[in-house]
Amino acid sequence: LADNAGNLADQDDDSPDWIELKNPNPFSLELGGYFLTDDPANLKAWLLPNARIPPSGHLVVFASGKDRREPSAELHTNFKLDPKGDYLALVDRDGTRILQQFPPDYPTTQTFPKQRQNIRFGLDASGKVGFFRPPTPGASNGTAFDGIVADTQFSSDRGFYETNLAVEITCATPGAVIRYTTDRSVPTATKGRLYASPVPITTTTVLRAAAFKAGWAPTDVDTHTYVFPTNVISSPVMRTTITRDPVYGPQMRAALLDVPSVSLVTTGTFNDTTEVKTSFEWLRP
Repeated sequence: LADNAGNLADQDDDSPDWIELKNPNPFSLELGGYFLTDDPANLKAWLLPNARIPPSGHLVVFASGKDRREPSAELHTNFKLDPKGDYLALVDRDGTRILQQFPPDYPTTQTFPKQRQNIRFGLDASGKVGFFRPPTPGASNGTAFDGIVADTQFSSDRGFYETNLAVEITCATPGAVIRYTTDRSVPTATKGRLYASPVPITTTTVLRAAAFKAGWAPTDVDTHTYVFPTNVISSPVMRTTITRDPVYGPQMRAALLDVPSVSLVTTGTFNDTTEVKTSFEWLRP
């Protein structure tokens, strides 16, 4: 994972690149004497210590440049990975035989492809090279994706609105399909409306969208909440002794727009005892 944005922190609470080694054997494997390198001209760039990987286990090595090789502690290489494209290899104890490298066809291809934040690159169980979302440090990879669908873009940002609008949703990946919902549910490759034209917004609306392409890692779900203050003030869940008060009622609109607001969107129920997966939006005053 060459673009770690808080996906996995090290003991210093930093988020460096990381590499995961897997032991496919039914016995533990000592790593002492093997090498990791990001330089095809220097196959002995970083010597692995005498750490062990348990049977069918995994070991994360941070590519941080901190160069820490205490076998019983967190491991850090003396190099970092370039998310714009780089080279990475695992080298045998003789320092000359490459056991595995990315890109696999080096030198025909000089670097592995450009990486995206918190999306992993490597091999799946069948040996296919590709991308993985979400990353799974400490566990086996899922199915490798051929590419990563570009994030969806909304023509109008989340926030407060006074008049109707039509929101255009786009995705830069050719052949990608966009699905959206307005009932707070999460759109999937098979659930949600197929996007074909701008979505009309005429009342307070939660618009959620994601883009999909066969064989590619889908986007995250993007959520934009469009709030019409008139709808909020007239809502029956508001305290009507204030919203209908002859003094305070007329001040409600200005009050709503005077401070930041938060939109929490979930299909679950908040009960103060159970964690609920939700999107969190900051609405500017």
